[in-house]
Amino acid sequence: TILSCRILEQDSFPDTKDLFNVKGIKLTLPKEIKSILERAAIFAKRDSILDEFIEVLLTKKKLKIKATSSAGWFQEEASFDYKGDEVIFTISPHLLRGVLSKTLDCTLSKDKMKFVGTDWIYVTVLAKNKKSSDK
Repeated sequence: TILSCRILEQDSFPDTKDLFNVKGIKLTLPKEIKSILERAAIFAKRDSILDEFIEVLLTKKKLKIKATSSAGWFQEEASFDYKGDEVIFTISPHLLRGVLSKTLDCTLSKDKMKFVGTDWIYVTVLAKNKKSSDK
């Protein structure tokens, strides 16, 4: 993968090391997330794969996945050994499926979640001050 960034009025490429420097708690997501994700992807379906997304919510002792489409909505949860603050992020179900096919382990900070594989790193920025749509 090549990380690129348009430079308009700078002489050099911006320093990106802080984007990948995620310090926080180590988590292992529940194995059930893979089967839940398969079901959620049906309700995330759009005309373009680029428009498909699901919402992932981590709360005390639970992981919840939600998806909506014109055909309906989906929500399912799994027990999860998590004791921290509520965390919400949206992601393409296809991208998350790819990440989870390699690892269920991640690092969670107050504003990012990081997954690391043999030759890749995936970092997602977490939603701030957002409440889940069913609250």
